[in-house]
Amino acid sequence: MSHNYTQASTQENKYYKISLDGIIEGAGITRYKSLSNNIREIEKALDELVKKITLRTYKTEKLFDVKNKRKIVGAIFKLYPSKKFVSDTIMGNTKMKIPNRTKGFRQLMERQERITTRPPENHGLGAVVGSHET
Repeated sequence: MSHNYTQASTQENKYYKISLDGIIEGAGITRYKSLSNNIREIEKALDELVKKITLRTYKTEKLFDVKNKRKIVGAIFKLYPSKKFVSDTIMGNTKMKIPNRTKGFRQLMERQERITTRPPENHGLGAVVGSHET
């Protein structure tokens, strides 16, 4: 969730919405013939995230077939992140943005990259200590 949750908000009513199909495809889990089994499996995993304080809560909205009103054809999960998860995500997003915002930092990193990828100089000392040639 954190790699997609870039608009982290501390507001209680904000949630992350994901479909059953999105979870099945993204997590690579088996799609059962009866989708209620998938929903039950995902809800168990979400319950664990609530226990681990990653999620505050979640809601499941089951989608039913138009003709056969009892047949489940999908589901939407609304995930309400915990305050700790949101603050950790905001902190992570901030750290990722700092290098991109400051031109001086980028230039420093590019200069450091050039220095570390440059071959060692031989200052007339014969063999370069620590070099390995094949």
